[in-house]
Amino acid sequence: MLTDRQRNYARQPIRVMQIIWLGMLAGVSVFAVVLLTVLHPHQPGPDDMTVLTYAGVAGGVIAFVAANVLSRIMDAAQQQALVAAVPADDADELGDVPALCGGYQVRLIIACALLEGAAFLNGIAYLSEGQMINVGVMGALLVAIALLFPGRGRVEGWLDRKAAAVQQERQWTRSP
Repeated sequence: MLTDRQRNYARQPIRVMQIIWLGMLAGVSVFAVVLLTVLHPHQPGPDDMTVLTYAGVAGGVIAFVAANVLSRIMDAAQQQALVAAVPADDADELGDVPALCGGYQVRLIIACALLEGAAFLNGIAYLSEGQMINVGVMGALLVAIALLFPGRGRVEGWLDRKAAAVQQERQWTRSP
């Protein structure tokens, strides 16, 4: 269970994560609005699906999978690094929370960036080829970014579970 000091520490990194998340979501959202209201895409013919349309759809799927897989790989690697680290005898009262907050933020940025890049690719594909499937993929990627919102309860719950898991694994690996 996180202490009050750990929760207070986590508030600022959580706010920073929320601002980063909002910036990434807003960039794609504004582009989508401009794309659908101001810019006039190429009018597709019946057989106009070309490489860019396919690349956008494939890129969206790959980005979604990569965002999830990389996040899990990075999470496991961070946990192993924290377990292997030898805490000092006079360990800070914050424990692993600062490192865990940093890891969560890095994973959030990478996941959002992958999804954002694929969303922009689909927007450009729609603009140049006019296929509505690219708008659909862009919308799905926007929803995926929105679902990554780093709410305070969500992040604190994750920090609580992860700090406990690190402590438990340390005990298992260091017990005689």
